[in-house]
Amino acid sequence: MRDFPQSNGTGAPGLPGRRAALGVLKVTAKDGLSDEELNHKLLDLARDRGLKSVYYVTTLGGKREPRLLYRLTLDGKRELVRGAVLDDLDPRALRSGVVAAGSQLWVASFFSEVPFTVLAPALLMRTSPSGRANEKKRQAALLSPPE
Repeated sequence: MRDFPQSNGTGAPGLPGRRAALGVLKVTAKDGLSDEELNHKLLDLARDRGLKSVYYVTTLGGKREPRLLYRLTLDGKRELVRGAVLDDLDPRALRSGVVAAGSQLWVASFFSEVPFTVLAPALLMRTSPSGRANEKKRQAALLSPPE
């Protein structure tokens, strides 16, 4: 390869059981915005589109399930929303759907066969399809109260 004068030995082809894997992925934004600036930009976007409210995800859980999801009204009032999932979140939206990004990095660690960590800023997206979670799967087990 032109940019690499010698190999570092990772991902050597042809060896059984050897494959390249992500260790740490760090994503940064040039001219990232503060959380307050992102909030103002989100509300401005809502006003421009004539929306009464927008959704604000603070943390994600498992597969497309927000742990904390808020409905944000134009006057800045936040209301916790339960039982939602992000539907059809297409990774290609990261190419053209990002309106702004934050300056502070969030850390997410994933534990699988090969653990890895992702550091990324908050993102303000043009659209984020959402829907109701499957309530049958989300029902808590019925337990008797402790004595």
